[in-house]
Amino acid sequence: VKAFNRKVMEAMRPTVERMCDKLLAEALEKGSLDFIDGIAFPLPAMVIIGLMAVAEEHIVPLRGWARDMTTALASHNPSREVLLAAERTVQHMNEVLAVEIEKRRQAEALLFEEKERAQVTLASIADAVVTVDTGGRIEFMNPVAERLTGWPLDEARQRPVAEVLDR
Repeated sequence: VKAFNRKVMEAMRPTVERMCDKLLAEALEKGSLDFIDGIAFPLPAMVIIGLMAVAEEHIVPLRGWARDMTTALASHNPSREVLLAAERTVQHMNEVLAVEIEKRRQAEALLFEEKERAQVTLASIADAVVTVDTGGRIEFMNPVAERLTGWPLDEARQRPVAEVLDR
């Protein structure tokens, strides 16, 4: 999970604002807003869910667990039972999130392997191959493209494709 520094927080702002708008829209549909139930309970869970790209089937339980945790921690004098329930909630949330993190790690590893295979294939093609990102900046050139353009890949990477091809 990313560290919460100023840059990350600023990048998250539009997402959190959309989440708040969604919660407020839900309250408008109901015709009333209880701030605690409508915003304070669901918002932290929604942020965590959004940051970790949690699977759809875990969203409702996570929101419920967040509600339970907030209730337990907000109590001025929580009973032993409330504290034990909160501890079980944290343990269960950790288990669910650990599974999600492992799924993501496996998917990223597979994606990395696939990208490596594609790069090896592209590098071995006898024709010039240049790949660009959606902004038209060079991501990859095979050795044939390097020879034809006169640009080594290390220098061409992230440059506009027109600049590299016009040399």
